[in-house]
Amino acid sequence: MDLEFDKSGTGLAVLTIDRPHARNAIALDTMDQLETALEAAAVRERW
Repeated sequence: MDLEFDKSGTGLAVLTIDRPHARNAIALDTMDQLETALEAAAVRERW
């Protein structure tokens, strides 16, 4: 997985793109992961 999604109990979410081999360029798969993580971050009950 190219994306890390760290959630805290304080309402803070940190999304980290981890693709050093591609200089953190966003591929289609990474874009899908990012979209899923952002949707999950928008709904705090999913944390």
